[in-house]
Amino acid sequence: MAKVKFSIDFEFDEEEKTFHVFIPSAPEGISWNEEDIHEACSKAMTDFPDAQDWEFSLFIDLGDEA
Repeated sequence: MAKVKFSIDFEFDEEEKTFHVFIPSAPEGISWNEEDIHEACSKAMTDFPDAQDWEFSLFIDLGDEA
């Protein structure tokens, strides 16, 4: 199984108490799996511990799969 490095983007608003995680589309021939998504969300919550109780949204770019 090939390992793929990817970057995720975060957007948070302290006033609105919202926190969003954006996962890019997977490279051609690769599909994100539940483990990839869990890893991204865990990292997001570790990097921004103040956002633990905020409204959380996850956006995944499905590319051509959508």
